[in-house]
Amino acid sequence: MKKNALSQETQKLILFCLETKDFKEAPELLNLTEKKFQKLIINHKNILDGFDSSQFSQSQALLILNYLHLYLSLHSRNLQSNRKLKALRKFFGINDQYLSSIFSALTRLNPKKILNNRSPLASIIDPSDETTMWATNVVYSFLKAGKYVDKKLIPGLSYKEYQHSFDKKALEALKKTPGLEIVVRKFNQYGLEKILKINYTGSYIKVNKDNFPEVYRALEHVCDVLDHKSIPDLYIMTDFINAFTLGVEKPMIVISSGSVGLLSYDELLFLLAHEVGHIKSEHVLYYQMAQVVPIMGDLLSSVTLGIGGLFSTAIQIALLNWQRKAEFTADRAGLLACQNIEAATTVMMKIAGAPPRFYGTLKAEDFKKQAEEFEGFDEDNLDKITKTLSVMLADHPWTVMRGHEMYKWVESGNYDNILNRKFS
Repeated sequence: MKKNALSQETQKLILFCLETKDFKEAPELLNLTEKKFQKLIINHKNILDGFDSSQFSQSQALLILNYLHLYLSLHSRNLQSNRKLKALRKFFGINDQYLSSIFSALTRLNPKKILNNRSPLASIIDPSDETTMWATNVVYSFLKAGKYVDKKLIPGLSYKEYQHSFDKKALEALKKTPGLEIVVRKFNQYGLEKILKINYTGSYIKVNKDNFPEVYRALEHVCDVLDHKSIPDLYIMTDFINAFTLGVEKPMIVISSGSVGLLSYDELLFLLAHEVGHIKSEHVLYYQMAQVVPIMGDLLSSVTLGIGGLFSTAIQIALLNWQRKAEFTADRAGLLACQNIEAATTVMMKIAGAPPRFYGTLKAEDFKKQAEEFEGFDEDNLDKITKTLSVMLADHPWTVMRGHEMYKWVESGNYDNILNRKFS
């Protein structure tokens, strides 16, 4: 983050919470007239008037709180009992664990270096490089730890509330594909799901409360937020950043060691919830069939007088066409669980190829801009292109397009409607 990177609204919010005696410095620093600034300060019912917490990302919220707690610590004030800071932590959904951690982070600073013969207010509004680096690093470490931001539970959530229209239409088309019933029957007859599960359960490490407890708690939290009653089995395999799901009757999720080691807590929530979203949306049967249809072509040949290959090719195209579009639905489940559009975005940036050495400097707004500028297709053209390329392409849709669809969903208001709906 660059020096002076605080937005004007963030600066206003910071000033709004500062002591009255320092407000005389504000108009010049903010380029506001005295009249406008007095109106901002005086005409309010409480310190949060005029601000909407949903307008701030989690990293912005933590950054604001870091600067405010730093400011008051420079005044040797009691951070725990400060009512305005308490209200702000509640406003942003930051829980009490934050307080002990910010105390620890503040002890690593030298107040004299921070002030550098300036007032505390000037030191916050125009932070030194050292102060900026400290505040940014604390935000990054807090987001990675993931225990400071409370998530809203969504009781009674149905997958139909977040299902993408592309997914729904492609699934309807898939079910009408000639020969699908034969494929499903043979898939079950030859026990291919069992073979897949034996392969993974016999090769990879199972996660439970005692073994990788932080990862297991993340999965539990995802299921709580999405109101998914049963917790799937979870395994870790050796890979970069990846995950998949299999098992209709008893689902299991497999995630990569890179996902555990390279993702922040909210990013991990997104990835796990993406897979739980597949389970909740009843994607698993067709999803795992897409993996083995080429193999099933040989099995089908023996029961269809040699025309199994024709069946399998048509069904493979239909399955892969649907499979890619099902990712849009699962992404929505991921976002509903992590409740952090920045984290959902940076996961996609990492999957898209961002080198690990640059993870600390990834900017979600850059990917958002790329996604918004993405020259997508209407549904008819997309359908033709996907069907044509489905056999050649990887088993996930274009990452930028996934981001594009996710941001469209957020901007439509439907994401907030689900998250903020009232329950009787």
